[in-house]
Amino acid sequence: MREANEREIDKAVGRDPVRPVPEGAELQEFLSQHLDYEKQFYDTSTECKLPTPLVHEAMTEELTAMVKMKVWRDLEENELLPSDKVITTRWVIVNKGEDAKPLVRARLVAREIKGRDGSSADTFAATPPLDALRMMVSIAASNRDYCMDFIDIKKAHLNGKITRRVILQLPAEMGYKKVLLLNNFYGTRDAAKSWESCVKVTMEGIGFVAGRSCPCTFFHPERVLRTIVHGDDFVAVGKYSDCCWLRQHLKNAWELKIRGAIGHEVEEISILGRMIRKREWGYSYEADPKHCTVILREAGLTSLSKSVTSPGVKESDDDDQDLLPYEEARQYRSLVMRAAYLSLDRPDLQFATKEAARTMQTPRVCDRAKLQRIARYLLLRPRLVYRFEWQPLPKHLYVECDSDFAGCNRTRKSTSGNATFMGHHLISTRSKTQSVLALSTAEAEFYSLCSTMSSSLGIQSLAMDLGLALSLVKVGMDATAGMAMASRRGLGKAKHISVRFLWVQDHTSDGSVKLVKVPGEDNTSDLMTKHVPGVRILHLVEKLRLSFPTA
Repeated sequence: MREANEREIDKAVGRDPVRPVPEGAELQEFLSQHLDYEKQFYDTSTECKLPTPLVHEAMTEELTAMVKMKVWRDLEENELLPSDKVITTRWVIVNKGEDAKPLVRARLVAREIKGRDGSSADTFAATPPLDALRMMVSIAASNRDYCMDFIDIKKAHLNGKITRRVILQLPAEMGYKKVLLLNNFYGTRDAAKSWESCVKVTMEGIGFVAGRSCPCTFFHPERVLRTIVHGDDFVAVGKYSDCCWLRQHLKNAWELKIRGAIGHEVEEISILGRMIRKREWGYSYEADPKHCTVILREAGLTSLSKSVTSPGVKESDDDDQDLLPYEEARQYRSLVMRAAYLSLDRPDLQFATKEAARTMQTPRVCDRAKLQRIARYLLLRPRLVYRFEWQPLPKHLYVECDSDFAGCNRTRKSTSGNATFMGHHLISTRSKTQSVLALSTAEAEFYSLCSTMSSSLGIQSLAMDLGLALSLVKVGMDATAGMAMASRRGLGKAKHISVRFLWVQDHTSDGSVKLVKVPGEDNTSDLMTKHVPGVRILHLVEKLRLSFPTA
């Protein structure tokens, strides 16, 4: 039945399994004639120069692998139909190594994702949040017999068969020729969803249970083996023998690149741009320092420049409100988004970058000063390391939340911030401008609690997907009035609050969420709600179990 279905698909898309595909020495000679030896290549992510020979080597490896896998076949001009839409391609080139020791990777992708036709629901593919990766590190630090295994599936998205007719125009290195896709291709709309389906079928076939809240998480109840899948990267946590068992089964399905198991084969590894290391006291987790380097370079700062101890100061009405010129505004948007990406792993930057991002549409001169201050702070604190020390698996989540009432001088809107812990391990932090205009401090704290409970319940569901039963969520607050609004039934005197926020009262009344009082000076979420001085940053960072390395 399966072979009959594949034959029907072959006929529908025009696939010819008999037509030969040139490869080997013939392909190598063709590429050598079409590679541009005069062109300067740049990293797609950091815009840094890359060595041309290494880029050519990466391009040749990519094209050779695609030809070997028979991803396409050549298309004659008379085979083009009036309804065919030719999709162009581009190179995504990145340095996955260091500047002194580059590791260049080139990926050929189709330019179809930004098309406006079609439904996104038909092509949606889930991606695990960063919270899942930190949770995996926390689980690994709960048992000294566990290891973290990292597996890369080679050319993952090219493994699935395509189910529609797609015409692709190859790049200059392949003579701009038009081809008919036989397999899925990076950048086509259904490639990620098709790969997700392949992973699900394979993992469930060997006894894993896919997550409900995040289908990219898998748990093997018999082996107590946990796995998350981010594109072509597999991260598994469990006993080393079980991780080797998983490797063997994945090897039967795809071509693998075994990156290593921390604690058995390697002591550190880079995953999704984050560096994870095993220490005597547990595990460390650190953001990619490349983005900090780019921000400092674009801001024109050197080691001799002046640094600051905090990433921001409160905006004043006297600040210059003139708009930035077009080119400066474009650079501002680029650097703010790079800082925002870095802030995913830097709680000390989240509020400052959130404030800078609020004016990206029409950046002003005073906003450029905000960005420059963030850069000067990174000059002093270029690195931040999470500490996942050895601890038993917790039985509940602990979350701290706070708000800054009417902190914005222009809109008078408040800010919500929270920090989520598994035991002593920091799993997630967030800083968010409240969409509703709060009329009092208690109301702002109540809205912050709503946002915090929403995100913490999502993390609780993520933990359940990974086989952790965290039945209770404890929320720490320093505002008694906000706790009272969440603990009572109904609106009380706050008649103007929308009833859609009252769902939090159901959770506090049934005992699934417990509110506890914390001193204001020790509330770690204060770091995500306002600009705080350098001394207080050091105090809160220590409370979060983070550290600033000196080297």
